[in-house]
Amino acid sequence: MSNVIIGSARSDENYKYNNGKPGDQRQSNSGDDYSGEVSMQTFYVHKKGWVVLRPKNVAVADKIADAMYIACNNANIGYSQSDRYGIIKPGVKSLSRVNCDCSSLVRACIMYATGKDVGDFTTSDEASTLMATGMFDKYTYTDGMILYPGDILVTKTKGHTVIVVFSSASRNTKPVIYKGYKDSQQGGSFCKELQEDLNKLKVTDNNGKALAEDGSCGGKTEEAIKKFQKNVGLDVDGRCGPMTWAAIDKALSELDSRYKKGIMLQSINIIEGTIVYYDKDYDGYMHLKDYNICIPCDMFRGVS
Repeated sequence: MSNVIIGSARSDENYKYNNGKPGDQRQSNSGDDYSGEVSMQTFYVHKKGWVVLRPKNVAVADKIADAMYIACNNANIGYSQSDRYGIIKPGVKSLSRVNCDCSSLVRACIMYATGKDVGDFTTSDEASTLMATGMFDKYTYTDGMILYPGDILVTKTKGHTVIVVFSSASRNTKPVIYKGYKDSQQGGSFCKELQEDLNKLKVTDNNGKALAEDGSCGGKTEEAIKKFQKNVGLDVDGRCGPMTWAAIDKALSELDSRYKKGIMLQSINIIEGTIVYYDKDYDGYMHLKDYNICIPCDMFRGVS
């Protein structure tokens, strides 16, 4: 998870937690700050474990990440639990020297992103306070979980809270789905979306059965991924990455086009004696079963 950078209010100029001077006494340069009282660092797993609070709105998440980045590089913001509310009124762009602690800084970042004050909280009640706003989804961090900019992490019990500032993952980019991937652990519903897409395309497991749309990539989903990859000429590895996602999107687009063409054909009567035929299954073909032939829809006049 070295490709994830988090930011937080960490400790005062003496690496303690109370009675620190206003402003960041440890910030040593004007660039990205990794050493100050309020600064960034490489993601780590806290010994108390993390709860992930993910903004439902991606734009809000991006602004929360931006707010933390601004705060980490603002030398006017220092650390002190005894003066933790100093940041609330001036905010993350404070022009005067103020203090905060980890939770009041998160509160200020949310205010910057949303224009709303969610109210006071500490790390002991942060999760419940933020969930009560209706703006977040809650997950328990598990090893290897994908984290996105703007994710707020708080320890399971009173301790610390941070915000993801940078991540190589984007919520606008679909993740790689592999055997063992679970939406409930990673957040989002990408695996369920994959299962729904494969079912729409009539891609089954090796027993010819449709996939359970449960958001968990097990052996059956892996079988269907491999079958689809083989059908479209991709490398067969059972992992749904960028190329497989793109191939699925293309196949769905073609299916939708054939469906729309089938709708058009419903207005066309093909008469053989007293029998009227329709493209009832919307597959883009008119099946004249009495003659044991299958005529492409494009051959019918007036259909493009």
